[in-house]
Amino acid sequence: MIEREVKIRIRGESGSVVEWFKSKGFVPSDSCYEEDHYFTHPCRDLRLTDEALRLRFRRCDSGVGYYLTYKGPRLIEGVVKSRLEIEAELTSEQGKVIAEILKRIGFDDRFVVRKKRVIMRGSGLNISIDDVEGLGLFIEIEGEIPGWLIKMVEENSWFDGYVEKTYLELLIERSKVS
Repeated sequence: MIEREVKIRIRGESGSVVEWFKSKGFVPSDSCYEEDHYFTHPCRDLRLTDEALRLRFRRCDSGVGYYLTYKGPRLIEGVVKSRLEIEAELTSEQGKVIAEILKRIGFDDRFVVRKKRVIMRGSGLNISIDDVEGLGLFIEIEGEIPGWLIKMVEENSWFDGYVEKTYLELLIERSKVS
């Protein structure tokens, strides 16, 4: 599946952003804690090929799960980022087994991204309001993103610019500066 998303840095607190999206007809659908383990390949640098292999642990109000995801190279079109995403949902036990298998064959999960996420839905879109540990607040809008929504988002006081980089890239960048 091709993932299409816009990532936005926000300032202030997430409650006002949630309320704004509610006023536009979006409905909160879940609240989650996510822990993303990014694996390095033993024989090639996935950063150089702009790919990622991620094992996500997700604990939400709606339940708990693991997801193994491959992400292909990004294509940036204006403010929209597109990339191939292949994902498998796993049980808790399968998630632990997959992590162990990957480690035993040389993959290393040295990068971890932790975040709290509020998920909203509406107009055929998924909105994630993320509080990323060590980075702050962001919005990810996924789907066929209409221009009117982008324009309205840009006009808000909480809008702090578009972000092309992944949370992982931002964290690595931040750790080099610190």
